[in-house]
Amino acid sequence: MEQKVPRLVLAGTNSGCGKTTVTCAVLQALVSRGLRVGAAKCGPDYIDPMFHSRVIGAKSSNLDSFFFDRDTMRYLLAHNGQDCDITVIEGVMGYYDGLGLTSTRASTYEAARSTDSPVVLVVNARGAALSVVAAVQGFLDFAPDNNVQGVILNGCSAMSYGALARELESRLGVRACGYLPRLPECTLESRHLGLITADEVADLQEKLRKLAAVAEKTLDFAALLEIARSAPPLVLVLGSLSVEIIPSVRIGFSGIPNEFVAWLFGPVVGPLFNGTMDILKYLAKPTNAYFPGLTMVTMLAGCIY
Repeated sequence: MEQKVPRLVLAGTNSGCGKTTVTCAVLQALVSRGLRVGAAKCGPDYIDPMFHSRVIGAKSSNLDSFFFDRDTMRYLLAHNGQDCDITVIEGVMGYYDGLGLTSTRASTYEAARSTDSPVVLVVNARGAALSVVAAVQGFLDFAPDNNVQGVILNGCSAMSYGALARELESRLGVRACGYLPRLPECTLESRHLGLITADEVADLQEKLRKLAAVAEKTLDFAALLEIARSAPPLVLVLGSLSVEIIPSVRIGFSGIPNEFVAWLFGPVVGPLFNGTMDILKYLAKPTNAYFPGLTMVTMLAGCIY
């Protein structure tokens, strides 16, 4: 079975390069254009998908190659991207960063390969010139099957972008897809475990509106849409899903935040269940949690983190 899902991965050179800011700008601009937009996040992070879904209005899910095998990730991506004009997949950390320090296992690179998704690399260009091109060349040369088809320069000035774009395309043959200038007033703050949540960001809607307005002027959306539409159809092997399809289940939780439950049983695990799901929450201490006659299920080992 095949399903056409226009999609692209916005990967970063490293954490802090601005890929979440770029992703939010792209998503907001696409939604503002009236497109049907899907979104996903590589890895187990639930904060970024909350930005995608609750703030931007784009439904979002997770593509985690540690907990999900190739066929399950493809199924989730196809389910979430059904009837969407484009699905934007935000990467995690640097493109090749996986488990430990020397592995690409569970990296954005692995997720992109597993889903045959084209990649646009987000590069922090602040305080650099030709070195930006050298950095991109390193990412292209590191793995022959990188599938990097475009580059977005974050923190770049309009004066520098033209020359750097020409160098990227002439020297490396990779498409320059635009830039975002420095916008201190639109910064999405972070802490040691990643972004602060959407509810903690002051004037978030205004920040997103400004980001999208600038992105419309500085990013090449024609190029981004063309790259997304070039993605091959997803080949789905439903019989090989690593998760049992359960007709009906009731699940009890203890001490789990509302936002986490909504995220987990929305686009992350919800599509893997067929039928009615009755989610019960119990916010007392775990030792006091008791549900007479409640069927408890062990779900996707490690998925409830």
